[in-house]
Amino acid sequence: MQAVLRYVGMLLAAALVVLRPFPAWPAKALLVVFDDYPPYHYWDGETPAGLNVELTREAFRRMAEPIRFERRSWRRSLHDVATGDVDCVVAGFRTPEREAFAFYPDEPLSLETNAVIFRADDANPIRHLNDLYTRTVGVVAAYKYGESFDTMPHLKKQESASDSLLLSKLLEHRVDAIMGSRLVIRHLAMKREALDRIAIGPLLKGEPLYLLISRRLGPRGSTLARRFGETLRQMRRDGTTAKFKARY
Repeated sequence: MQAVLRYVGMLLAAALVVLRPFPAWPAKALLVVFDDYPPYHYWDGETPAGLNVELTREAFRRMAEPIRFERRSWRRSLHDVATGDVDCVVAGFRTPEREAFAFYPDEPLSLETNAVIFRADDANPIRHLNDLYTRTVGVVAAYKYGESFDTMPHLKKQESASDSLLLSKLLEHRVDAIMGSRLVIRHLAMKREALDRIAIGPLLKGEPLYLLISRRLGPRGSTLARRFGETLRQMRRDGTTAKFKARY
């Protein structure tokens, strides 16, 4: 009888081991990438910084979704979110071409106003977009600036990898004008103590900047986009968004 009881006890112990829940593995962190685009998003040494970075970090924290940031150029970021090599990109305009490979939350991270920037000592100030037809215009590769500029045919454009390089080309007389976010270019010029050397020309219509979420994530990506939008709205209502904006 004792042997039978021992055998039954062993079976019960084995059953308890089988029924015991396995330890919960931590969720894999989403890979979020961005280039240098201060003050919206940039790298302070090896530290992610900027308005859109802070908003993204806080939204995902509230969603209990672990993330990690990585630096990539804008062109590579778009390529990699399309292939699924990265999960999210901070931050871009919403276009039909990008919607083919990215989910968009229905709430933007921020609003951006692009402008024509030229040298303050230019003898022929740029007053209208059509003035660009006689100039060489610097742009960042793969950037969208707004329909009024992007659809202008036959412009003489010169591409660069970043806004910082664009500003260098303008100050060094290698291009006649550049396109860029008014806030970003002013920020970069102030850091170089060159704010008095640039002038702001025609402004384009303000456009919202969104987090891009890879469609390669499938249903999870769609759910993330919905939850991210809902969380951003909550942050706007409770004053968190305004608090972050006040820093920039």
